Amino acid sequence: MGIVAGFNKILPESLIVKNALGIINLHAGRLPQYRGGSPLNWQIINGESLIGVTIHQLDGGIDTGPILASGSFSLAHDEGIKEAHQKANLLFLSLLNEVLPVLLVDGKEILKLEQNESDACYWHQRTPSDGKISWDTMSANEVLNLVRGLGGGLYDPAYCESINGSVKIIKALASDFRIKGIPGRVLYINKIGPYVLCRDQAVFLKEYYTENNSTLTSKLTLF
Repeated sequence: MGIVAGFNKILPESLIVKNALGIINLHAGRLPQYRGGSPLNWQIINGESLIGVTIHQLDGGIDTGPILASGSFSLAHDEGIKEAHQKANLLFLSLLNEVLPVLLVDGKEILKLEQNESDACYWHQRTPSDGKISWDTMSANEVLNLVRGLGGGLYDPAYCESINGSVKIIKALASDFRIKGIPGRVLYINKIGPYVLCRDQAVFLKEYYTENNSTLTSKLTLF
C-alpha cells in the first residue's frame, strides 16, 4: 500500500496498480466539496465553521476516489492556518489508526463511500498574488478570514499596497466597535490602532510589517 499526503501531482495509474492494496491520499479538505489545491487555506478563507479532512483511495483523477474515512475540527477566531495544519495532522493520525488495521491487519474489505459528483467543486492551488486584500470590495469578515488563512509563517501573508510600498498583514482582529468610512483608510481611535476600513466596517491590525519598517499612520489610504 502507498500513502501520500500534501502531494500536488497526479500519480499515473501504472504506479497505483503496482501497489497491491492501492494508494490512499490524506487530503486536507472535505470531499468532494474541496477537491484540488490548497484545501486547508480555502476552507479558512471561505469562513467554514468546521474544517474537514478526508482519507480516500487514489483512482487517477483529482481527489475523485472513494472515501475511506473523514473528520473535521473547529478553529477559534484567533486561530489560523498554522493551527489548522497542527489539528489536521493529529486528526489524520487518528483516522489512519482506524483505516490501516482494517486494510493491513484484518484483511477485511473496508467500507468505501463513492463521492457525489453533484457536490463536487475544484479549487485552484493558491499563489502569493492571491493574497492581496481589496479593501473596497471585501467585508471585514472576508479580510479576517484571508489573513487567518495565510498568516502564521507557513505561507506568504495577506498583503495590500500603500504609497510607501507593500504592507504584509500577519494577524488582524475584529474591531470591538463599529467604525465606518472610506475603505482602505487607516485610523486610530484614542491613539489605539491601526484600524483599516473594509467595505462594511474596520478591522484592527494586530501584527503587520511594511517594506521600510514604518508604522501605518492615520489618514493613510491602503489599496
